[in-house]
Amino acid sequence: ALISYVLMLGAPVQRLGFLVNLAATAGASAQRVFDIIDTPSEIEEREDAIALERLEGAVTFEKVHFAYRENRSILAEISFHAEPGQTVALIGPTGSGKSTVTNLIPRFYDTTEGRVLVDGVDVRDVQVKSLRRQIGIVLQDPFLFSQTVAENIAYGRPNAPIEEIIAAAKAARAHGFITEMPDGYNTRVGERGVTLSGGQKQ
Repeated sequence: ALISYVLMLGAPVQRLGFLVNLAATAGASAQRVFDIIDTPSEIEEREDAIALERLEGAVTFEKVHFAYRENRSILAEISFHAEPGQTVALIGPTGSGKSTVTNLIPRFYDTTEGRVLVDGVDVRDVQVKSLRRQIGIVLQDPFLFSQTVAENIAYGRPNAPIEEIIAAAKAARAHGFITEMPDGYNTRVGERGVTLSGGQKQ
């Protein structure tokens, strides 16, 4: 009986040791997460920042300079204008600043010199939230959750009605292939969208 009890006790004790180790690891990871959350934003919003109404989408760069570090300029004297609905391709080698240009529009960074204008308004003069809520970004490697197509589309607005979800899919030219899926908008896409092609994920 004693040997049986000792054998029965062994597995729980081993699991307890594993849980203690796991808790210590989780504590260290949580500390790093909270450090990031508590880091103050480098983007400061002006007290008199204006709230943007619906944007038309004109984007202007006026002699924009940008550097992540002093004396290491990424962009210099960048000037261009893009009309609403116009397609603009940024072409260049790795590290030439293509992503940096796009990151300046929603104010993920501020220019070192020059101005970025949206519909003729300097992005530094507007409320960041009102600017970013009107900008859609499709990453090269998008992340999808192991949920339905509809739930992934409505990620930012979980209570969105199906009519708005379908409207968003149509605007992104995705409605066609979604309706061809086994359960349409209720089809589960798998972790990171393993059941979809790269273009479909985007």
